[in-house]
Amino acid sequence: MVRVICNDGDIDVNVHALRAASTVPGRALTRNDTAQLRLNTTRKGFSVLFVWLCHGKIEYSDGLIDHASELDDLNLLCAAYETGKILEIPPAFVDEVMDCIIGIVAEPTVRTTSEITDIVSRLRRVFGPDTAGRKFLVDWLVRSDTEDVEEDSGTGEAEIEIVSMIREDGDLLGRFLREIFHNKWTEAGRIRSWESDNCAYHTHGADRPCYAASGKMRT
Repeated sequence: MVRVICNDGDIDVNVHALRAASTVPGRALTRNDTAQLRLNTTRKGFSVLFVWLCHGKIEYSDGLIDHASELDDLNLLCAAYETGKILEIPPAFVDEVMDCIIGIVAEPTVRTTSEITDIVSRLRRVFGPDTAGRKFLVDWLVRSDTEDVEEDSGTGEAEIEIVSMIREDGDLLGRFLREIFHNKWTEAGRIRSWESDNCAYHTHGADRPCYAASGKMRT
């Protein structure tokens, strides 16, 4: 067994499933079957990964009942994505998690500007410069339907916060401006990649098959 020490507590897991999927723990997991592994993630985020390792599926509530539950799911999946990247799990895992994240964020639902701010803040934190997730965030900001946005009552602080987040992040600002220009002046720029290309935000590259080739496609 391996004791995985997460930010919010410990979880004991079978060493063999983890050893087979990741070389990152190295000698801590190869010398014996009783080891500790410290990860900068949550227990639930790690559990999503471990269920996938054992059963080949991503499990989360997928409720979309309200914005609070939507953010809970988004936080869980973002933690799972970070866990997969930390442990250098094969791309099939992070790509499938990415598709689940896209499924939540791009869901055709009316959101307030404050709710959009919450989503932008979380995705910006998880997906750094030059990542597939950062590309999706910018694409979604530029190309999502404005009719799906409901104005907040009040002072417009949410809109100001979104602008501030974009402005203070050089990579995000550059991408945002480029995509606005691309979206306005080219026909190709108006295409929503998350709808037209299942692999647009995947990390598997040209040399590996997409996990969705098995028939699990984003809808």
